[in-house]
Amino acid sequence: MNRQHGSDTVAGRTICDCQVISAVAVVLICGIWFLTSTAVVRAQKSSTEHHSSRKTDANRLVQDAKDALDRKDYPAAVQALEALVKAQPDSAAAWFNLAYAYTGLQKNEEAVEAYGKCLELQPDLFDAQLNLGILLMEMNHAPDALGHLEKAAALKPDDARAHLYAGRALAATGKNDEAIKEFLASLKIQPGS
Repeated sequence: MNRQHGSDTVAGRTICDCQVISAVAVVLICGIWFLTSTAVVRAQKSSTEHHSSRKTDANRLVQDAKDALDRKDYPAAVQALEALVKAQPDSAAAWFNLAYAYTGLQKNEEAVEAYGKCLELQPDLFDAQLNLGILLMEMNHAPDALGHLEKAAALKPDDARAHLYAGRALAATGKNDEAIKEFLASLKIQPGS
């Protein structure tokens, strides 16, 4: 091998130092890219598996809660739904069902709070407005119930229950003329209600 400053001859070819450096740099860059892309793929796979695992856990909790509610096993439903709202705090459906389960256990304060969380997330959810209004009436909080019941009646003007309970809340707060209108609206929709 003939050594000259800045070049080597290999098999009759001259290789400059800059070519060697360039070749080494390409190999290093390719190696770094490979290691980085492999790490990214592993991280994405791990993230996907973790996300998939969380999704599976949430699906299991939803099914457990549904099964428990169907059996009227409110303690089991509350357990599953409390775990679900921790995992998915932005789920209005989870908060709604948790409130319903608390009501089944006669944990009314907790139910009011859970309905409130549900309505923060989805203010126009008719069933939550109606259920919260009815629950507040049962707790003798007619002034607090009134807004929810009026909102429910506005959301579903053809629902007799919403007008009936709105009428009851209005009567309980001394607004008798308005209460009569709501009672008449209820009777018009569903005679005998």
